[in-house]
Amino acid sequence: MPACNGEKNDYSCKQHWQNVMAQRAGRANEGVDHAACTAHEEVLYRLRLAQARLKAIQARSAKAAIKKELLPDFSGWIEGTLEADGGQQDEVIATLMVWAIDCGDLPLALRIGAYVVRHNLIMPDNFGRTAATVLTEEICNPVLTQAGTDADADLSAFIEPLDTLWKLSPTRTCRTKCAPNYARRVPLPVVA
Repeated sequence: MPACNGEKNDYSCKQHWQNVMAQRAGRANEGVDHAACTAHEEVLYRLRLAQARLKAIQARSAKAAIKKELLPDFSGWIEGTLEADGGQQDEVIATLMVWAIDCGDLPLALRIGAYVVRHNLIMPDNFGRTAATVLTEEICNPVLTQAGTDADADLSAFIEPLDTLWKLSPTRTCRTKCAPNYARRVPLPVVA
């Protein structure tokens, strides 16, 4: 872990602090950890500021570019939450899962998604679906759109993320949403 050197805007210090606070929040099973609450409130506040910035933008591609720019600012929180593996309800981590999908970072989205689905975290109200459904639909829809609009599209880059998604989905949402259309395009491995 990097040590903080006292500079106000030291990025590694900020990441380290987020990581430690997320781990504390994840392990705060007994009583209230006021430091973790404060850390979560600070990260939630920064998420709200970012969401306000995004709300002013209409184009999905422009929003995705901004999310890609902002996502590293939350890397300490993401890594700390995943390392602690505490399973506490966290709107921030659930939202960042979707941001990772939106900006095309499927490996990160699936890492966060595994945590969110495993702990059965509830998605923020504006999603109106379970985490497994959000994860499945948000990853599969672009693949299905590409497959439907371009008969010659090379979808091989999606095989590994879709296989991972297949394994994550507790209700096998992916099997009913993605697989029928995707299997026509790319043979899926036979699971014994």
